[in-house]
Amino acid sequence: MIKHSQNRGAAAARNTGIAAARGHWIAFLDSDDVWKQDKLSRQLEIMETAGPRVMACATGYHLHKKSQELTFRLRLTPRQFRREVVFGCTISPGSTLLVDRRAFDEIGMFDESFRRLEDWDWLLRFVKRYDMVFVPNPLEDIYLGARPRLQDVSKIEDALDRIRLKHLPRLSALAKLRLQSTLLVEKAAMLYRAGKPLPAIVNILAALSVYPFRNTAFFRMLWRSVRKGLQP
Repeated sequence: MIKHSQNRGAAAARNTGIAAARGHWIAFLDSDDVWKQDKLSRQLEIMETAGPRVMACATGYHLHKKSQELTFRLRLTPRQFRREVVFGCTISPGSTLLVDRRAFDEIGMFDESFRRLEDWDWLLRFVKRYDMVFVPNPLEDIYLGARPRLQDVSKIEDALDRIRLKHLPRLSALAKLRLQSTLLVEKAAMLYRAGKPLPAIVNILAALSVYPFRNTAFFRMLWRSVRKGLQP
């Protein structure tokens, strides 16, 4: 077993694992998640027949949050994913992703200066050069922890600033609006989970003023959160 002598964050842990791996394929599994038995075989079947630009595969998943279970079926084409990734990291790559290790040779490892959102940063770099394919079926059980601690809030704020500085300059005008809006949504989510609903609402309104053309799934999620927040 490979261990760090101190906690250096998820990005460093994954980079250490990638460096130690000797196979052609790299897959991740967070410590509190579970793969279905045929997860890797289903992904390898698709990857081995994919075109040369395809360097990764993700799958649908079951998300367990407190006593609630949500199912995500990822029915995305590579083109759709290139567009959707600026709206956030919704594919849970910590446990759903299978990657051709050559992608890490070309675009680099996870950025260890990120203590949160390192997956989203890597995916934004990935789509500049490669495509991703998807198995829509939920092949993992992913378990979310409790409300983030105060020190985690500062890590998320730092990560959002790093995403902004690192990726906004190279995007098209429309993609910039989408990413700016998403950064505000992520900040709102962080504030909401930290028990600060009013600042969260302010950031949601700011996000919609920057880019109001969100899909129906976003507005359903927003309504569920507002309704929950209004409950006694």
